[in-house]
Amino acid sequence: MTNPTNIGRRTILKGGAIGTLYMAAGLPVLAVADFPKIEKAPLEFVQISSALLGIDASDLLRQVAPDNHSMADEYYSIIYHGCRSGLNKMIAKYRKVSRRLSPQQIGNLFLRADSSQPNAGIRQDEIGTAARLSMQMWLFGIWYGGTEMNHNPESISAIPKKYQNDFVLSSRAYKEGWIWRFAQSHPMGYSQLKFGHWAEPPPALQSYMPGTQLN
Repeated sequence: MTNPTNIGRRTILKGGAIGTLYMAAGLPVLAVADFPKIEKAPLEFVQISSALLGIDASDLLRQVAPDNHSMADEYYSIIYHGCRSGLNKMIAKYRKVSRRLSPQQIGNLFLRADSSQPNAGIRQDEIGTAARLSMQMWLFGIWYGGTEMNHNPESISAIPKKYQNDFVLSSRAYKEGWIWRFAQSHPMGYSQLKFGHWAEPPPALQSYMPGTQLN
């Protein structure tokens, strides 16, 4: 099990994501016909995602109905086409540092301009772009290509024109966003909890991520 970083990565939510909870209202949903072929996510992508989020890889590999592929496959397929160079560089860097750095150190390395400084700004190269876009998909089920370019103009060359906007990946991705689990809540209009659950305490955070060791 991982030794989780600050759950939810409040650092990137403040610095890289520019704001608190991004709402999907008003954003287009990617058409099924436009969704790229689902590719199997390599283990390195899952491990990087684990380091960025502070969630054990086993929790990220949970299979989702109806086709029983993990959200890792869906997110990898999008970023493979939406920021391929940054993705490849991020994976290559991970292979070099994974044996000597902790998951938290890896997350800091990919997200901060200077990983040794707690208050450093965001990393603005292709690796930083790929890390933020990956993390935001896991958290919100949304591709924030347009937002990334607005706040980090250097990312324009890393993101193909087709992906230079914001969109919801799918209704399933939105429902599976980890932001809801961190909040011990559920998206509007959808819940797996029983009727009347609002009158009871929310499920324990651990129940949403059984493989993750919480502090």
